[in-house]
Amino acid sequence: MDNIELIPFNEVTEEEISWLFYPYIAYGKITLLGGEAGCGKTMAALALAAILSKGGKLPLQSKNTEPINILYQTAEDGLADTIIPRLLMFGANMERIAAIQTDGYLTFSNREKIEEAIVRNNIRLMIFDPFQAFVGKANMSSANEMRMALRELVQVAQKHKCAVVIVCHTGKSTNYANLLQRIIGSTDIGAIARSALYLTNHPSKKDVKVLCHVKSNLAPIGQSIDFKITDNGIRWLGYSEIKEKDLLGHSADGAFQNAVDFLKTVLADDKVPSKDVHDLAAKAQFGFSTLKKAKNYLHLKSFKQGNVWYYPQYISTKEDVS
Repeated sequence: MDNIELIPFNEVTEEEISWLFYPYIAYGKITLLGGEAGCGKTMAALALAAILSKGGKLPLQSKNTEPINILYQTAEDGLADTIIPRLLMFGANMERIAAIQTDGYLTFSNREKIEEAIVRNNIRLMIFDPFQAFVGKANMSSANEMRMALRELVQVAQKHKCAVVIVCHTGKSTNYANLLQRIIGSTDIGAIARSALYLTNHPSKKDVKVLCHVKSNLAPIGQSIDFKITDNGIRWLGYSEIKEKDLLGHSADGAFQNAVDFLKTVLADDKVPSKDVHDLAAKAQFGFSTLKKAKNYLHLKSFKQGNVWYYPQYISTKEDVS
């Protein structure tokens, strides 16, 4: 039998977590950036890359960061016609952002190429967009295959203290216990990551996106961040009171937002019998579950007068102003 080499814990030197963007992105760890199609995941990733390439202020931070070198690997958008024009719009330092040139598809298991790129170019942040394009032939529904597919990337990131952000598409269904589960495929995708961010349309503010911190193994969960995508890039609006529970069941397809707007309109002037609200909602093709989530989001509690149940009048709050 071969001798087994042990690592005595008393000989392991303790290290503090080093942060690229506290508490959202740590050096040497995997961070997921998930969200539905069309929500602006790539725009957000490019905006962060641009800031970090030139040493600017990260969203809602007071101090400039040190400029770092970044690997941005994409499999869906063209570099020349999409990625580079957007980075230039954000004012990125293009000398600090690069991609690995490959004859075929790059996968997370291509440790030699990824590690060589990190070492030769002093890469401190790697962004892969989207996750599904870099798993190779691995079955995304298989926990074992997902762990094997990501094992090399996890080891390389930890060895070289390089932050990794992986952009992920999510499933269309909203029937999940938490937002991390909305990431397509094996739950091990979310389990391997040390941090996860979920991007979607704001449930009550028109044209506003919200970036919600839904997992953190290394620090307390960070506050959500609101932003808008404009013709000139991204405008960061401020920290948001939105939490994961406010987004559960919400879909970027607009059904939830429409149900919220519907209740605000119907209940703008007075209380309304619950039956009338439900009849109107049915005609507007809102499902009961969507209506209930919108009702809970607006903190509307039905009450009974005599033998009739009512929805209360809706009173706007500061939080409703976009």
